Amino acid sequence: MSFRSWHLRVSSVVVVAVGALAIVGCRSEPEKPPPPDPRLELARHNDEYWAYLRSTYDRDGDGRVERTEYTRGDDSFARLDRDHDGELTRADLDRELVLPPNLVAPMLLIRLSGGPDAKSAAVADVEASVKKLDANGDGRVDRAEYERGARPWQPGVDSFATLLVGLDADHDGLLSTTEVEQWLAHRDADGDGVLVLRERTQTGTAPREGFIEPADREPAPDFLATSLESAKPISLSSKVGPRPIALIFGSFT
Repeated sequence: MSFRSWHLRVSSVVVVAVGALAIVGCRSEPEKPPPPDPRLELARHNDEYWAYLRSTYDRDGDGRVERTEYTRGDDSFARLDRDHDGELTRADLDRELVLPPNLVAPMLLIRLSGGPDAKSAAVADVEASVKKLDANGDGRVDRAEYERGARPWQPGVDSFATLLVGLDADHDGLLSTTEVEQWLAHRDADGDGVLVLRERTQTGTAPREGFIEPADREPAPDFLATSLESAKPISLSSKVGPRPIALIFGSFT
């Protein structure tokens, strides 16, 4: 093989290799998928939830769950029956949920004042944030003013209705600044001028924290719960024995 032939072959290999590197180097990265649409995710979740409710409670298979078919309590049924027609259907889940205000209202007001990650807020700042929502200055906040000025809550939750249930003392469908001030004064259990998330459960002395000696521990109050397997009531006291009992609180409707 002549030097010229060998040189041409090597040059060709180099050119091909460089070209391949150039192609690889210029290859565009795959586009990231768009973030999931919260509304679509909520609809998918509600489809799955309704499938569970129907398979569990719809005994006659008519696509509805009547009160006589639902084995849990009246309060649970009322929360699910969002259109208040006395039966559960898939359409109920499309209505926005009104959450228990004693649990959620403090979080709504704290985040209204301090942002989505706030854990506490000065009472004065919360009052100022509510007054800022009052666009026409009449001392009351209606739904339109609230939805224009407040940060959106999670999809599927009617946060304004939740606040009305907890704060609207005269039941006129409006949040007056006086009602908000009175509610905050009641919720600020320790009177330090700060609303914190934990205060939503404090009605007396704060609960003890950390390790508690066995002799100082208080027994849990007895209660009845419905078994998911037999639909019969079971008392906590009937399960007390040598083995520990784990209580897991959640929603299994």
